[in-house]
Amino acid sequence: MRKQYIHYGSSCFDINIFKEKAANPRDNSFMNKPPYGFWASPVDSDYWTWRDWCESEDWHTERLEKSFKFTLTKKAKILTVRKREDIFRYLIESSTLCKKPILDFNRIMSEYDGMELIHGDRYNEFHYNEFYSWDVDSIVIWNPYIIVPMNKVRKEAA
Repeated sequence: MRKQYIHYGSSCFDINIFKEKAANPRDNSFMNKPPYGFWASPVDSDYWTWRDWCESEDWHTERLEKSFKFTLTKKAKILTVRKREDIFRYLIESSTLCKKPILDFNRIMSEYDGMELIHGDRYNEFHYNEFYSWDVDSIVIWNPYIIVPMNKVRKEAA
C-alpha cells in the first residue's frame, strides 16, 4: 500500500483553490518554503503531525474539523529530505540582509512534483538551519495531478 497523507482544513481536494494559489505565488524564501503548494502530513509519521502541532499551539484548531486522506500516483517525483545533505545542491545565497542560504524552489519545482521533509531524530538539525519554519513531518505538492484522494472526492476545475 502506498504512503498515506492527511490534509486539514477541507474535506476534499479542490483543484480550483490550488490553481488560485499557483496563480498568486508568495515570496516565502525567508521561510525556505515554496511560493505555493498543497500541504499535508504523513499519516504514519513517527514525529509530530500537523494536528499535534496545531493542538499544542492552539493554532487554528477549528481547521482540524475537516480533513481528507490521499496517496500519490506511482509516477510522482518527490524530493524526500531525511538529512540536510539531501538539499545542499539546491541551496543558493540569499539576497536578504541575513545572507543565509535559501532553497532554490525554481529549480526544485522544475525537477520535482513536491517535497517531503521527514524529521526523524534530526529535528534540531533541520529546525535551526534550512527548515526553521517546517515544524512537523510534512509534504508540499505543487503538481496537483499526482494527488489521489482516498475518498475519491475531488473538485475539478470549473
